[in-house]
Amino acid sequence: MAQAAVRVEVAAAVTHPEGHVVYPVKVSALSAFGDVWELQKRYSELSALNDDLKKRFPHSPLPVFPRKHNVSKYLRHESEDEFLEERRAQLEKYLQTLVQLQFVQDDPQVRSFLEIDKHAVDPKAKAKSVIATCCEAIREMLAGDTRTPEVELASASGIAGSAEARKEAAEMEKARQQRAAEREKLRQKYNLPSI
Repeated sequence: MAQAAVRVEVAAAVTHPEGHVVYPVKVSALSAFGDVWELQKRYSELSALNDDLKKRFPHSPLPVFPRKHNVSKYLRHESEDEFLEERRAQLEKYLQTLVQLQFVQDDPQVRSFLEIDKHAVDPKAKAKSVIATCCEAIREMLAGDTRTPEVELASASGIAGSAEARKEAAEMEKARQQRAAEREKLRQKYNLPSI
């Protein structure tokens, strides 16, 4: 399966109703279809991901993860908001650098953490789906009309032999033949079998 490359942005921290802080993480697939989705991640979840990656890839170059600040956050920042903004920027830089690494892009646990396979569309699979949908629509169109103009007109008007009915039937037959000719052109253009 082709792997979807992604871009990651971290929005301003939000205080969850339960009291903890979450970071909205916007993930964008860099495919032709540009799928975008948002996740809510806590610092502890991102830290656990980093710890897991360090254990599984001990000799691989991983970006530096932002440290957890305890007392020092109050010494370096004038407000909680200032601290959270600095952490947001650090987490964004960490994630942006992380998803640039090919071994990380291919890692099933990272893909699951960022919900890539759930949201991102493989361009080849999407193209196949679009082509299949178009082919089905063409097949239905090529199946064409099964009712003759005379039967259609007679059932609609209740008169089957008048001059007016014959004239309308002739016009409908001409339109049916034009549609049949268009279907035949499409059949030949797309090398489709006769139905």
